[in-house]
Amino acid sequence: MKGNWINELQIVLWAYRTTSIIALGETPYTLSLGTEAMVPVEVGLPTHRVLTFESPKSDLVRRLDLVLIE
Repeated sequence: MKGNWINELQIVLWAYRTTSIIALGETPYTLSLGTEAMVPVEVGLPTHRVLTFESPKSDLVRRLDLVLIE
């Protein structure tokens, strides 16, 4: 619907800010705030991802995944 873009703008910006940029290996959110973005429900109710997160290990696994993709 023409002129309805304003209703979708926040969703699109959130998606952009939390999507990893391949050249940098980080998201714009992480680069500007120094931490990973979390879904609001994860703040009050920790998920498995939050409970088992280890920053150095996570970075290594992410880089290995990128190598395997190529």
